[in-house]
Parts: sequence; C-alpha cells; structure tokens
Amino acid sequence: MSRFKTKIFTTTQAYDDYELEVFEYDREDAEYFVRQASVVDIGFSVFGFFLNIFHFLILTRKSLRTQFIFQVFIIICLSDLILFSGTLIWNYLDYIVGSVCNKPRPYSHQIWRLVIMSSQSIMKNLSLLLVLLLSGLQIFSFELKFPIKDLIVFGIAGLCTAWQVWYFNHYTIVTARDCGVEPKLKFKSYELSIDVDFLADQKLIHDCMKIVPFFLYNISFVIQFVQLRKVIRKKSGENDQIIFVLMLTFSFLLSEYIDATVILFDHALLKPYYLIQEYFIRLRIVANTLTTMNCVTHCFICMLMSSDYMDTVRKCLRREKKEKINAQKNVPSVTLTIESSHGDVA
Repeated sequence: MSRFKTKIFTTTQAYDDYELEVFEYDREDAEYFVRQASVVDIGFSVFGFFLNIFHFLILTRKSLRTQFIFQVFIIICLSDLILFSGTLIWNYLDYIVGSVCNKPRPYSHQIWRLVIMSSQSIMKNLSLLLVLLLSGLQIFSFELKFPIKDLIVFGIAGLCTAWQVWYFNHYTIVTARDCGVEPKLKFKSYELSIDVDFLADQKLIHDCMKIVPFFLYNISFVIQFVQLRKVIRKKSGENDQIIFVLMLTFSFLLSEYIDATVILFDHALLKPYYLIQEYFIRLRIVANTLTTMNCVTHCFICMLMSSDYMDTVRKCLRREKKEKINAQKNVPSVTLTIESSHGDVA
C-alpha cells in the first residue's frame, strides 16, 4: 500500500515527454510509519522502562521527595515511563495484528493509540515547562514556598491536560475499508479520523509555539553556564546545584533541537516528491530514537550530579543488604539425627 496519495502530471520539454509523480503528503498516514519504532528505539525503551522504575523508587524516598527539584524529577520520570511504555505498547499492538496496512486496526487498538498519543503529549509538555521553570528559579535564585509551587505545578498540568484532551477529542474512530492484505489477526477494521484542515491549523500553531521554549532554553542555558563560570572562579563551593540544573536544562535543550530540526525540514525542505518525503519519515524515526536515548540519560544525570540522590541510593542498598543478613540470621538451625538400624542415635 502506498504511503502517499499520488497524482500524475505530464510535463513537455524540447524532445521528451515524461510523467512526474507528485505525492500529497498524508500526515495521518505518515504518523503510523513514524510510530513503528526502530530496533534501537525499542531496545532503549525496554532498558529505560526498567531503569526508570528503579529511578522512581529512589525519587519517592522521603529524603528526596520533599525537595522541589526532585519533585520535578518525579514528573520527568513519569513522563519518561509513559514515553517508553507507549512505544512498547504501540509496537506490540502492531506486532499481534501482523498487517502491512497502517490504518485499519481493531477498535480497542485505536483507543490505545489515542491514550498513548495524548498522555505522551501531556507529560512531554508538562516536563518541558517545569524544567524551564526550574532553570528560571535557579537563574534568579528564587525559591517558591509550599502553596505557591503546588498551585503553579497543578496549574501547568491542568493547562497541558486540557489542551491535549481538547485536541485529541477531535479524533473520531470510524469504520475502515480493508486494504486487501489479509492480517494475522481477524478483526473488524477501524481507523482514526480527523479533519485535515483542523489538523493543519493545529500543527502550524504547535510549530509556532515551539519557537518560544526553544529560544528560552537557549537563553537559560547560556545564563546558567555564565553563572557556573563565575561560581567556579570564586571557588565558593556552591556549584553543585548549578551544575545539576544546568545538565538537566542541557538535556531538554537537546530535545528542543531535535524537534526544531524536524520542524525546519517540514517547513523548508519537505517537497511533493517521494524521495524527499521518505527522507522526512526516516528523519522523524531517527529523531524519535534520539529523543528516547536522551530520556534514558535523566536517571544518570541524577546519579552523577546529585550527592543527595546517590546517598539515598546507598542507603537503600545498605538497607536491603541488612535485611538479607537479618533474614539469614533468623533462619532456625536444624540438627539432624540419624538412627542406626539397632535404634541407636548416631
């Protein structure tokens, strides 16, 4: 099945008549191909999923969860878990269907797809804005008090959720025509449908809005880097927190550059020709893989840059060792007696 809708135009030059294939880029159609993750993406998703379960258990310890920076990290960790699990569930659903067609799926699979796309968008935007807030607080040396910071976090979360729920509510699940290729799984075919003009308008709004965090992250990173240089020169020993937030900002800045590359290709280089559109799909697959790899680094940023985090890890490991030792000590010793054939005890 072709990825693109095809139109044929006849062009005449001096001595040659030839047909030039022009493809209308179908964004819904291409989205399914982009979601088919590469082997590398799946591998990092599996590794990142189990790593972030451990990461989440450490972050929710009492010594860490009371600090605002680690509260932000808990949200980032949940965002990464949703990203990894979404990639695995999406590809597992495609695997069990076993169809070369990209749109027709069982009704329940389309529900899963809507849940995955909406939840990933909500958590990604929430993490993006919270890290930007965290870097701003670091730059201006400002500390939010208890009720205010909770109101800000819940306010940002509410806005992100409302926007994505409103957007994905425009999708409808409709009956799809069979593509002519028999899948492994027998099912009644459904597909996601959305108004093409609405999708194009929302995409343009989204791309324009991405400009704001892109420039803010660049500015924030430069300012924090300058502050770090000043602290190092003064040798004040207060650079741990700055480096911690700086590396987190840098990680999200890389994600912004990946997204900006895709948007730039889309608006400046995407042309109505098959080869260029094929490159664009491959670029998006590579971008998704790089984003997954970047999300895996969030746990290692905590390990390498936060002494509080590593102290908590050591305490948890020591506690587990003590529990194992105590369990072994509490095992009652058993004395074996062997009776001889004459009734004597050996």
